[in-house]
Amino acid sequence: MLHSKKSEKKAVIQSFYEALEAKSIHTSKEWTSIVQNLEQIRGGLNGYFQELHDNSVGGISAYTAFSKANRSQNILRLEFEAAKVYALSSQNVDEISTRIKHWQATVKTMSDEEYQNWKYCRINHWSTSIEDKLKKLLMQTLENHIQRNALIQKCADFLPFDKKWSETEWIQYSELTALFFTSFDMTFKFLTCQDWQKERSSLKSCLERLTAFENQMITFIKVCDPKILKEDISQLEQLNRQTKNGFFLSRWIAGFKLNSILKKYSKQKTPQNEMIRQVIDLSEKQHGYITDISCWEKWFDCEFTIKNLTSYEKQIELADRFFMQFSSLFGKNISLLTEARSTFLALAENRQIILADGSENQKNLTSIHTLFTEQKKIKQELKETYLIDTALFEKDPDKFVLTITGIVKSFSKFRDLCAMNKLREEISRAGFSAIFEAIDTGVLDKNTLISAFDFNFYTHWLSKRLESSKILEQLSGQQLTIKDLEYRETYGKYQDAVKQALVSKVMQNKPVINSDILPTSPLGTILKESKKSRKHLPIRKFLSTIKPVVKNLKPCFLMSPMSVSQYLDVAPEFDIVIFDEASQIQPWDAVGSMARGKQAIVVGDSKQLPPTSFFSANGEESDDEKIDCESVLEMFATLYPEMLLKWHYRSQSESLISFSNYHIYKNRLHTFPSANTKDQAVTLDVVSGVDAYYDRGKTKTNRREAISVVEELFFRLENKSSTNSIGIVTFSTPQATLIEDLIDDEINKKSQFAHFFEPTDEEYVFVKNLESVQGDERDVILFSIGYGKDRNGVINKNFGPLNNSGGERRLNVAVTRARQEVKIFSNFRANEFDVGSSKSEGLALLKEYLAFAESGHTALFMKTNDISSKTQEALFEKGLAEGLEELGWKVQNNIGVGGYRIDLAIVHPENTDIFLAGIECDGSRYFSAKSARDRDILRKSVLEGLKWNMIRVWSTDWWYDQTKVIEKVNHKLQELLSPPSQEKKVVKEQITECKDEADPIETKGKSIKSNEISLCENLYDTSILSISSQGEFFESKSLIKKQINEIISILAPISKEECFTMIRKGWGFTRAGNKIRTFLDDCSSHIHCTDSNNQEFFWKSQDQQSELKNLRIPKSSEKRHPKSISYQELILGIIPILELNKEVEKIELYRIITKKLGFASVSQEVSKIFDDAVELLVEKNRVVVNNTTVSLIE
Repeated sequence: MLHSKKSEKKAVIQSFYEALEAKSIHTSKEWTSIVQNLEQIRGGLNGYFQELHDNSVGGISAYTAFSKANRSQNILRLEFEAAKVYALSSQNVDEISTRIKHWQATVKTMSDEEYQNWKYCRINHWSTSIEDKLKKLLMQTLENHIQRNALIQKCADFLPFDKKWSETEWIQYSELTALFFTSFDMTFKFLTCQDWQKERSSLKSCLERLTAFENQMITFIKVCDPKILKEDISQLEQLNRQTKNGFFLSRWIAGFKLNSILKKYSKQKTPQNEMIRQVIDLSEKQHGYITDISCWEKWFDCEFTIKNLTSYEKQIELADRFFMQFSSLFGKNISLLTEARSTFLALAENRQIILADGSENQKNLTSIHTLFTEQKKIKQELKETYLIDTALFEKDPDKFVLTITGIVKSFSKFRDLCAMNKLREEISRAGFSAIFEAIDTGVLDKNTLISAFDFNFYTHWLSKRLESSKILEQLSGQQLTIKDLEYRETYGKYQDAVKQALVSKVMQNKPVINSDILPTSPLGTILKESKKSRKHLPIRKFLSTIKPVVKNLKPCFLMSPMSVSQYLDVAPEFDIVIFDEASQIQPWDAVGSMARGKQAIVVGDSKQLPPTSFFSANGEESDDEKIDCESVLEMFATLYPEMLLKWHYRSQSESLISFSNYHIYKNRLHTFPSANTKDQAVTLDVVSGVDAYYDRGKTKTNRREAISVVEELFFRLENKSSTNSIGIVTFSTPQATLIEDLIDDEINKKSQFAHFFEPTDEEYVFVKNLESVQGDERDVILFSIGYGKDRNGVINKNFGPLNNSGGERRLNVAVTRARQEVKIFSNFRANEFDVGSSKSEGLALLKEYLAFAESGHTALFMKTNDISSKTQEALFEKGLAEGLEELGWKVQNNIGVGGYRIDLAIVHPENTDIFLAGIECDGSRYFSAKSARDRDILRKSVLEGLKWNMIRVWSTDWWYDQTKVIEKVNHKLQELLSPPSQEKKVVKEQITECKDEADPIETKGKSIKSNEISLCENLYDTSILSISSQGEFFESKSLIKKQINEIISILAPISKEECFTMIRKGWGFTRAGNKIRTFLDDCSSHIHCTDSNNQEFFWKSQDQQSELKNLRIPKSSEKRHPKSISYQELILGIIPILELNKEVEKIELYRIITKKLGFASVSQEVSKIFDDAVELLVEKNRVVVNNTTVSLIE
């Protein structure tokens, strides 16, 4: 590497000679193995985190599932429809969760008893008519229940029943009795059957055979006399066989006899073989027929006839129904079954007598049947119309009555119930009806519905997810910890190896020195020049001469832009040019370096100091003042791709950078929290006393404040153990000079401290102002504002460079110089500093910074949480915190205010000012790191540098066994406590309270106050306009009118001349002839125009003249000439200054306004314009002019 600091010719030549003489280094074979191993381990870790946080399946990640489906939770396991679960998106799940929350919120308005009563009703739409009709039906049900009990009691003498029957069973009993007393031919002996199902099947088969036989007989009778069946069938069979076998004569004789018999019974001609077959078949079936008739007579009192076949089938079905209902009602109680069987058999013998027409029994039985018929209709209507669950009618009669009564009494809940049922239906349709079934059956508390849903949904989802991800399924927390350690160890080896590999690669291209080197060759030139003691070649010529081997020996140059231009030829010799601190490099300085490279990387902070130039100013601040210039960083920012470097390392306390991160960088920086529980590294010391004032107009210093700073400095130096390096920053050069003088006085008294101020020490105590402190940093920064309350207790808003455009950038530089602490010295507090009338961003930011120093880090933390989107806390982190708190640990969560926050932190039990440890989970914040190196090495090293003891907890372990995880973390915390705790020493700073009012101090002169009020409400910014040509000028009237309107809408009031000039230049005309001007006059004829300041001015409207509030000033580094400003606007810059100062010298008044408009001095032309504006105010009786002064008329 060639470093431009070594700009002496001999040093440059010597460095090339040393590079030429350097010995080659060969890359070890281990290099390849290390790289491969590193890639493998990194790939495994990245693969795990990718799988863990992959939300491609419906937007749900395994991390979320691990957090919510902890296997150790004592939550009821429910069966969900797996296919539906995995098909849902996170949005669907959120919608279902919302419905469940609404359902749960509504159900909380019901008592447990009310819910248990209403759970049988599933109707999901409400109206007054539905509510009224349902209530009426339930009331009728209660009334029917009372009547039923009375009627049943009257029939208790001849009818068996069970008083504990449910409503459904009573309706069934009513149907049973009605069926019993229906007239049919079967006996009731079937009630005595041990296996009626078997008997019924046998009876039906018997009926089928009898029917078949009767049908066959009917057909047979038509062709043959049935008396043939009384013949000897065996003889007929024998004769039939003889006709087929044997001697001819015997066959003929057998045939004759057979024909004689058949002819005797035959009614019509039928083939002999067919007749014989039918006779034999019917003869055989006749035996079975007799058996079947016996079976039939067992159950029926009537003679079997095929004409009554349909009736017989109906009788069997009635008997079957009766038996089934009878068994269902009485089969549960053996004694009642026996009694009922005997009773019904006895009733069957005497039912005609018992139910004689007009008898009391008949009336009661009829009433019961009528009553239950009505109740059955009500039940059906409740079930079908109002979706009443049939389970209600299966309840014990007493519980049934209590439930119906409870519903009737709580009918005010019906409307909410319908809404709940609507939600329940939607949730169940999605596949989660099991949760309501569990609640209805009492196995799940209705108040735990949300947690039960989350747990079971994510359990089912995770089961499916793990099937498709072997990484998540197989890697445990212990394995991940081992891989993490392996990665860090391997990366350490890689860092060492990569240096060697890099050197080896560079050395491969190094020329070899041998005896064949010619003196005039590049290598010969190096050797020759290295041997000289004087008269070396100029560096530029030397580098040009050895150009062929320069990059082989020095592939990297570290040079300033000036050195590049001075020493290197103009040619794109470098592959890449990198600019550091580019915000301080002016474009013309950077061009030379860029011309020598093929690509460029521009690195810098646009929120810190830009390049500056100087101009001479007249007035109170007579020092040379700086004007901000455009930097190469700003020039290219809008042209090329940009990448933000987010990580901030310097500050050892997050509060040191959190202010700038919030106000300047919009919370985009990744800052790291301090291990201190009370991170308040920025404090305010309000200096008070008789001499604690800003000596405005004279020394421009605050002596008392300077003394306080020096006292604090030497206090810290005397107690060196309390801090390390110190720097002092002031707002102005006079204040810095005063502090330096006071330090010199103190060193004269205490010479032992002189070495702290020696520049040879890299961390020497410096005293610098805002303009010169960029690039420096110290452990502690003492910040002297200097400006503030004057002798009269008034705060003038002229804070030097802070007032200028870019003042906020200067303040940002100053407040970010400290590593450990910033202490501000001021003679006023934030609430005493009114910046409402000032447009200076620097002043506004200073007020915020003073408030931050007083209120502390916590206030900003609250703001950050208010304006930024909060990351939802994982259930697993919350559960871990609760588990540790139960063990006695004090836990804080979400530590930090920047881009990175520690999930959980444990307060040290013996020193509550510090955290014992931080706990990092593998959640979204952990995964947000761009690479494994950021995640597992850099972040860890930064946190360890901030004194954090970090404990890693893996979500896969938490999911598997949360109890074990809590025990493991607790064990590690106990280990951290085992060595003697070293309490941190806290330096308590005495803060002097400011008096309510500063003591008045006489001043010999009078200064003008101009910055306490605002001269403008907004900038006069012409840069936001973009006027360009599109086509032929004189044929684009509509476009030009549109462009004029755009200028007027943004810049009015604006002089016609300035407006036309902007159009002219935008269209490429260098001058405006009569034709162009006439054309523009025509295009602007619709604009409201007035005469003022010897010019014409365009306005948005006539009303705008009365609405104008302020004088608009140009952007920084731009100018706005008073002659282009209307008098109406110009006087708005005069009046505020007069209101504040009452009486002002003309030239001073004009100078202040002129300076605001971008000019350093007041010309005669400008003075004449202001005179005319003041004269206009005199005519309006607003001011009085007395020789050289202007006074405001009250």
